[in-house]
Amino acid sequence: GFLARRQERKGFHHAIVLDEVGYASPKRSAHWVNYETYDNEDTKAMMDHLAQANKDHNGAEMKVEHSSRPFGSDHMSFLEKGETALLVINSDDEGYPFYHKSGDVLENVDMAYAAKVVRMTHGGMLRIAGLQDDGAAAQLPAKAPLGQLATSAERQPLAAARSPGRTAEVHTAAAA
Repeated sequence: GFLARRQERKGFHHAIVLDEVGYASPKRSAHWVNYETYDNEDTKAMMDHLAQANKDHNGAEMKVEHSSRPFGSDHMSFLEKGETALLVINSDDEGYPFYHKSGDVLENVDMAYAAKVVRMTHGGMLRIAGLQDDGAAAQLPAKAPLGQLATSAERQPLAAARSPGRTAEVHTAAAA
């Protein structure tokens, strides 16, 4: 059980970095979150686990997109060292009006949105750690099956403007 999985994972580390996860953009009709990281088997498996946890714990209340061109946040130091890391950030991060300003206070946090992010992230971490009760133990760092996020045919471009060189695609979690 649990102790055997811990022994198998000795020395196993991943980083999930949360940034601006209390700001729900008024430009979006629903709550959205962006997974930002390079695409490889380990990061895709990590995103699959978070996407499935989002589906399990938030249903259709929060949508997920993915940018495979990470830049400029705390996850970059991990990625630059070849570590598996993922930034979870609101999908309109460039529109956040309080970025590094005095208005970045608890009173401006959208608690309903933040709670959805916490449910998704916590559920994803339990899946990655192999502690989820439904037997959906993570296959990391062993090669996990990919494709739990939407296939290319199911992806649609994000309508909101993005910085040059950044792409975002809408993903929906497939049934596990």
